[in-house]
Amino acid sequence: MKKGVSVSTDHIEPSLRSEFWREMARPLFELLPLEPGEDHYRGAVQSVPFGRMTLASISFNRQHYNRNRRTILRSGLDDYLLQLVVAGTLRADCDGIPIAADVGDICVFDLARPFTSRAEPGSRITMLVPRDPIDRAAGGRSLHGHRLAADTPVTRLLAGCLTHFHAVAGDLDQADAAAMEDSVAGLLAAALTRKPIVHGDAAPIVSEGIRRRIARHIDDHIADTTLSPRSIMREFQISRAHLYRLFAEEGGIATLIRDKRLDAAFRFLALERNAMLPIADLGYRLGFPNPSRFSKAFRARFAMTPREARNGGAENLNQILGGNDIHHHLADVIARIPPSRRG
Repeated sequence: MKKGVSVSTDHIEPSLRSEFWREMARPLFELLPLEPGEDHYRGAVQSVPFGRMTLASISFNRQHYNRNRRTILRSGLDDYLLQLVVAGTLRADCDGIPIAADVGDICVFDLARPFTSRAEPGSRITMLVPRDPIDRAAGGRSLHGHRLAADTPVTRLLAGCLTHFHAVAGDLDQADAAAMEDSVAGLLAAALTRKPIVHGDAAPIVSEGIRRRIARHIDDHIADTTLSPRSIMREFQISRAHLYRLFAEEGGIATLIRDKRLDAAFRFLALERNAMLPIADLGYRLGFPNPSRFSKAFRARFAMTPREARNGGAENLNQILGGNDIHHHLADVIARIPPSRRG
């Protein structure tokens, strides 16, 4: 590979291997405690950028991963993660959707949503894909936890593409990679959704457009205490029933507004420059009528109190926020290991 990064824990001093591997994975997920019989995390990765995408081949020992709400906010990643199981098995829970994948299967993870994963010793070819072309093709249908079975022609085609993309991506210059990126994303989107992007029902596409406009409206008015399902109904001239159907997967529009306000609170509390604002005032500014309700909702979403987020969240957020380029993150982690600490 002409452009990529390549590293193995075999080349890291034994006492640093687990922390090194944990840091490599940090933007994607938290590594849970080692499985019985494992003395430290082991793994190797070869990563290469491809336009806005990142491709990587990864091998590892038995490991257990968790991507929770805190990790989602700290990482800033909002892509889809595709994993081709090359060796071993994968068992995951994608926000309530179970996955059981074996060699040749391809799994899809939405990095904006939580999941846990347990992997036996094995290897993967992984690809990070921008959200927009996939969401357009899916027409509003969630692909989180989607598994493509190894024995279907579409999966074999996509598996071959992932393998070949990884093999040649490092040899492409920047102009060639940029020129091919949209075509590659389109191919992936069509394969994942089992239909061409240019076809499909108009209604789901229109609904997805409205969903995006409403979600942007909520983000733009997150600190407006008058923001509510009723104000959105007025703004978009939409019925309550239709509004609920659009966001049924999120638990309804009121739940989406609350969760986005809690996410905004987490980001605010984790930044040191905001330390002077009282937590109760922050809750009021984000539409929570009293500190108790704000604290209870915050703990339910993040498994910590607002005060704990303020006291312990800043360092991790500052390290990772904005690191949407996983390839550059991997290169940076490798560069921080002194040569004297490499095995």
